[in-house]
Amino acid sequence: MVRFGLLGVVLVACATSQVVAPTVDGPTVTPHMSTWVARPTAKERAVERARDAFVSRGAPRAWVEGRVEVSDDEGRTRLTFLPGVESGAPIYLEASVGETELETWRAGSTWAVAPGVRLRGIDAEPEAHVGRADFRLELTKPSARLRVRSARLETSPECGRAVERLRSVSYVADDGEMSAGQCSTLTGDGGHDVTVSFSSVARPRVGCDRFVVRVVFEIDGHVLVATAGGAWSPSEAR
Repeated sequence: MVRFGLLGVVLVACATSQVVAPTVDGPTVTPHMSTWVARPTAKERAVERARDAFVSRGAPRAWVEGRVEVSDDEGRTRLTFLPGVESGAPIYLEASVGETELETWRAGSTWAVAPGVRLRGIDAEPEAHVGRADFRLELTKPSARLRVRSARLETSPECGRAVERLRSVSYVADDGEMSAGQCSTLTGDGGHDVTVSFSSVARPRVGCDRFVVRVVFEIDGHVLVATAGGAWSPSEAR
């Protein structure tokens, strides 16, 4: 456009916005002036569906907002969510997402945290009899005093019995084998393996692999509760 004024000729350029239509091979966009908004990918939609499913089944959203590992599993999307380290959080949550199907699992093993201490259960494969539970304890201080207070077996109600107190509980740590209630000294920062043993109990019934061993620890005066065991299916999510 050309305007004539007192000072001569002034050229005024009028900027125009051009909306570019999406191409077949390019990303799908929503045209809005000159802003391109990409639609979520199939994997991103799978992640959101799984997150919503876990939250609807009682999991705090913070557990599924962090790191997630994605893989393909025979036409379905396999997701592994890794919650942050906090007391009561499972060590992982998993989901298998298809076009219309969605299955979720929550690890039976959980974290327990105290100053200078991180404790987690280790998942176990289902066996005919249960007689031990394994834990990994990480220290960020030179030493700690540990003892095991008690242990019990927990399953889903549909497996037969929901809770069973375990007998003849002992544990093995740095100082060797100790009975429940006895103290053991852990020295050196880093990882320490703790195995809790008890009188063997039969698995509630054949095919019932949803179980956890819940152990009450005391570490430097702090009470920590952690579980080790198999994964819980959606109906058992708590």
